[in-house]
Amino acid sequence: MVLYVVAFALIGTIVFCTFNYNALKKWADYNLTGKADEIPSREIKSEKTDSQPAEPQSDHIRIPKIDVNAPVIYNSGITEAEIVDNLNAGVVFYNNSSLPDEAGLAVYFGHSSNYWWRSGQYDTVFSLTPELTTGDQIDIYYGGQGYIYQVTDKKVINQQDWSQLQHPQIKNGLALVTCWPLGTTWRRYVIWAEKIPTQP
Repeated sequence: MVLYVVAFALIGTIVFCTFNYNALKKWADYNLTGKADEIPSREIKSEKTDSQPAEPQSDHIRIPKIDVNAPVIYNSGITEAEIVDNLNAGVVFYNNSSLPDEAGLAVYFGHSSNYWWRSGQYDTVFSLTPELTTGDQIDIYYGGQGYIYQVTDKKVINQQDWSQLQHPQIKNGLALVTCWPLGTTWRRYVIWAEKIPTQP
């Protein structure tokens, strides 16, 4: 009996690691080297980000610490099916949240991993967001303008309890949302960041 349990656990582990190879490799590489492989994109050129966002080129998100550089899909719909369909093309803005040029909370969804049969270029775009800490920079480029945010908090929330996305201290910022733990849809990992006022 014990042999069957061990064999079942071993097979389950192998299957899980195989299906989530890209996300697990990205996480291991980051934790061993301190660097993440930048996500390639034909639409976005590499930009230098210090304290000011570089010249905007298209609607996209950059997170320098974890080498995220991905397009953002706006007007993607609000149902789970619509959002999931668009996640293969980049990071998805939740249409019932505030746009970057508005006051309030902008919500962005991204994959931490994905099912092997639905693989896409951005399957692991948010897999390293748990590595972000207070003060890390997030750049959003929307409508030809760049907006800078600084991470203020993070938390694991229940899968369907979207009321937990609201943060009492974030009056003008964003939330990055991804599935957690890697390879599951059990919970959601949320990163909150406050918008930094632009200099006149």
